[in-house]
Amino acid sequence: MTKRLHAGAKNAFRFTAILCYCTILGAPFAAWLQYRVSRARVTVDGNALDVRCVFKSIRLRFDEIERVGTLGVRLTAGGIAGVYARRKVGGPIATQLWIRTRAGKTRRFVVSMYEDFEAIAAEISSKVGKPLEPVAVGTFGPKWAA
Repeated sequence: MTKRLHAGAKNAFRFTAILCYCTILGAPFAAWLQYRVSRARVTVDGNALDVRCVFKSIRLRFDEIERVGTLGVRLTAGGIAGVYARRKVGGPIATQLWIRTRAGKTRRFVVSMYEDFEAIAAEISSKVGKPLEPVAVGTFGPKWAA
């Protein structure tokens, strides 16, 4: 299963690239941003998860994953910035997918920027064999349910 960025996220990043092109010094970043947006996707195959976000990449085998959880972050920004943020994540709540590996490392990405993000989270949960846990914001990182 491969899912790409939804149209709202693509347009939001394109708008950012256009603003960067307006300045001469921002043009290289704008070109790089457009390239990364064109390559952004989440791929769930037989035994691995491959996430190519705009600013980072994650590749994990399912047997390395210990816990999977979701965190919904309400977007409270107003004005143009609020419209931009809600367009990018597909609504008033940005859903993050948090993954803890058996080595103790935590990986996360905003899953709601991708098409059919509920199916992505459910597919990862079923491949790992563990239910999606609710994650809360802690002082120094995520707070997993007991």
